[in-house]
Amino acid sequence: MKLSYIFMQEFKRSVAFVFLILIALSLSLIVGQILSMSISVVGIIQGSSYGIKVSGYVFDFQGNGVSSEIKLSYYNFTESVKTNNGSFYLYLPVAYVHNSTRINLIIIKNSLQKSVNLTVYIPNSSTTFAFSSLFLKYYSSQNLSIISVKGKTFIAVDPEQENLNYTISEIDSDNVNLPLNVNFTYNNFSNTLKIPLIILLIFVFSFIDLMSYYLLSSFPRGELRQIIRLVGISKVYIGKLLAEIPLIIMLSSLPFYLFEFILIGNNIVLILPYIIASISFSLGVYGLAPFGSKNMIYYSVILGFYIINLIIYDRYLDSLLATILLIVGYVKMRLS
Repeated sequence: MKLSYIFMQEFKRSVAFVFLILIALSLSLIVGQILSMSISVVGIIQGSSYGIKVSGYVFDFQGNGVSSEIKLSYYNFTESVKTNNGSFYLYLPVAYVHNSTRINLIIIKNSLQKSVNLTVYIPNSSTTFAFSSLFLKYYSSQNLSIISVKGKTFIAVDPEQENLNYTISEIDSDNVNLPLNVNFTYNNFSNTLKIPLIILLIFVFSFIDLMSYYLLSSFPRGELRQIIRLVGISKVYIGKLLAEIPLIIMLSSLPFYLFEFILIGNNIVLILPYIIASISFSLGVYGLAPFGSKNMIYYSVILGFYIINLIIYDRYLDSLLATILLIVGYVKMRLS
């Protein structure tokens, strides 16, 4: 029995698990779309004896203006306005006293009923403000506030302090060249989305576990050992592994790439640690399987939690661990 024949037979069986890839892609698409609907806002508040003026822009992670309602409150006075394109302007005809009680700004995203509550103090006559739950670059001070999202940067500036004739501007993120030495807060993509990515990784681990258990425990009553004696350990074990590798690569790479592409764009380097982790997990499962197919899921769950915890600190140790397990499993089957 040739290795190529065993490979084709096992590959045909593994193709039946293509639906797992579709499920993983659907999960990554749903999670990515939900996160991309986060609310961000930049603006400026100006207070004087004539009243309080607020102007700003509400947008999502794609940089598109979102339909929302903005409410301004100062003491017992309130004012609200609705926007369809993200831009808004509010005027509250109440005299503002310097360094007095806070100004509350509530932004409600109409489509999801999500709200953002901001408390702002005006040190002198004006101050800029910014908020973003998901961003790439962020800075906020009294005279200048900046938020960079996917492909776009939004700037709110005090025109009187900076000698400019605009308040809020939008520029392409690749062309940002500010005259100031600004200490930005950078959000590493992996750190910002660590929890959603780990959740996605757990689902992918579960799919790999299910698939591997099905492919490796086809002969639960010892028939596999008899086939190995007749055909050979290398042909059976390596044939099964090679047949599963294409599916493992698709299951490991496509969901994470889709998730990353929705939120950031085409930058596979950012998502590489999670792809390495899922591939390493599948290899580790193969190494654990020879210890007994009935206990494989129990062992692989432990391995899964270990790798999920490990990728936060070091993206290479998990690969080393899985490779060692794979070798140990192969050697144990040869000696059995």
